[in-house]
Amino acid sequence: MHGHPAPPLRSGGCRRVGGSQAHQSGQSSSAGGSASSVRAVVRVSCHQSAFSRQILSTRYFASVQYGDWVILRGVSKNLVENTPRVVEQTTICFVSSRHFCISKRGTQSVNIEFRPVREEEVDDFIRAESRGFGRNATDAYLAHGNRLIEADRTLAAFEGKRLVGTSTSHTLKMTVPGGAAVPTGGIAWVTVQPTHRRRGINTGMMVQQLHRIHERGEPLAALWPSESAIYGRFGYEMAAFGERWTVERQRSALTHSPEEQGQTSFVDSWEARGIFPDVYQRVFSVRSGMVTRNDAAWDDELSGAPQGRSVAEIFYVVYELDGRVDGYVKYRIDRSQSRLIIFELVTATDEAHAALWKFCMGVDLLDTVEGNNRPVDDPLLWMLADPQRLRRESQDALWLRLVDAPVVLAQRRYAKEGKLVIEIQDSICPWNNGRFQLDGGLDGAQCRPTSASADLSLSVADLASGYLGATGYSALQRASRIQEHSVGAIKLMDEMFATDLKPWCAHDF
Repeated sequence: MHGHPAPPLRSGGCRRVGGSQAHQSGQSSSAGGSASSVRAVVRVSCHQSAFSRQILSTRYFASVQYGDWVILRGVSKNLVENTPRVVEQTTICFVSSRHFCISKRGTQSVNIEFRPVREEEVDDFIRAESRGFGRNATDAYLAHGNRLIEADRTLAAFEGKRLVGTSTSHTLKMTVPGGAAVPTGGIAWVTVQPTHRRRGINTGMMVQQLHRIHERGEPLAALWPSESAIYGRFGYEMAAFGERWTVERQRSALTHSPEEQGQTSFVDSWEARGIFPDVYQRVFSVRSGMVTRNDAAWDDELSGAPQGRSVAEIFYVVYELDGRVDGYVKYRIDRSQSRLIIFELVTATDEAHAALWKFCMGVDLLDTVEGNNRPVDDPLLWMLADPQRLRRESQDALWLRLVDAPVVLAQRRYAKEGKLVIEIQDSICPWNNGRFQLDGGLDGAQCRPTSASADLSLSVADLASGYLGATGYSALQRASRIQEHSVGAIKLMDEMFATDLKPWCAHDF
């Protein structure tokens, strides 16, 4: 879903998902439906039409309406083809196990089949994704994609044999408050070809991805968006932030920092491959929002050509104390702009953090040091002698989707003991709709359905925004996004969901 200039070069992993998908307006509404496997998705020809209501009332179908889409469950090809309301008035119909589709009569054919790509189609998938960003895939980019893509977790859109939409869901785990590593679908590689926009293809992929993730038993989904206006309607919301930093090297002196007893040293990429994952894992275990990197992602991260693009002068430096590496930095030198660009700086101790920043800001013959995706609570600001010289640009980084809200509410820990009855609205995943009683504290939590009166009501996206501790729910209440029904409920929720460290995701997948 792209269609705009590519985002800034990052250190590895997949590019962000972004914007050449169909933009559709209108509020979402939900109807009854079970949590059984999705078998068909139908896009109705008239937005919020009488046909939508007719489909919802058709006795053969268990269905949920999302905008001008109706998700049908447990249907067969024969049944759909023999239902006049569907055959005569739909534009797209997909049955996941049978892969058939139909189009509205009398219109240009827009038959779209959604399915995972086969192994022999992966290169075509990568080329299509690259075209969605406005460029042709190089051999290096094809190699990058083949390292990372799990064919059976892709969901592509086909018109006949032509691949016109791409998306995938990486196999990840995410650290949540309390330290649990929760299975997560990492949505990425999402594009719609410029020739096929405004046809609802992206909506079809995004809705089906959520149901597929749920069927795999992954209660979270996450992504890095290139266009923030797109994903709220699918239940995603900003859940971890980052900052882009620029500091003048001549004004980068530190007046406060831990005493350093270790040393920095350069390593080659093959040495980094054996060192960096241990440091990363130590940070992953304590910082909410961090996601796993598998071997393929590490191989790609340290291949010397981030995301398949040729980048000269990439360096790897570690900080070691008593035989153990406590931090690393990956950076490159841009001589044309006289700057050092930090791709990734990850440290397990404050001493390593200070030492690696000092190293980067001490490299000669450069004017500035830039760091992308720094944690919002990085203490460097408080260490600088001239903090005004640190230019900070806030960025929304990780967007989170609670695919199974009751499950993930029970999997994190809470800063304060408390009980809340939360009413959740979810237009795409009907199993999340309803009231749930959350009993949580430092030792664990339970979340179960209840008929008790709600203390507060909010959408699944609003719930996701504070789940990792990035923001307090009182801010959302002031923005008229949460309704408080019991006095003090929002205050208690803020106290329960508070975290010592702000969430951060170092891996842009």
